[in-house]
Amino acid sequence: MTSHPRSGTTLLEQVLDSHPGLISVDEAPILSDVVCNPLCKDSLVGTPVPAILDRTGEDRLAEVRHDYLQGMQDLHWPVAELR
Repeated sequence: MTSHPRSGTTLLEQVLDSHPGLISVDEAPILSDVVCNPLCKDSLVGTPVPAILDRTGEDRLAEVRHDYLQGMQDLHWPVAELR
């Protein structure tokens, strides 16, 4: 979940984090560093993310998913529960 500052995301995160089946994480550049930037680097500025994901092959998506989970694990978050 992301949003603009002062829009209620912290409160929503706290509410969601109170659920035993969900995990919230602190802000980290992992999503942008290992998912967004690599997948979007060859796209035109303004290309919608769903369009980028639609044209990305399954093997590449699996690789990026692995890199993301590894990055979260490196931050000591329980990624086994996210799989």
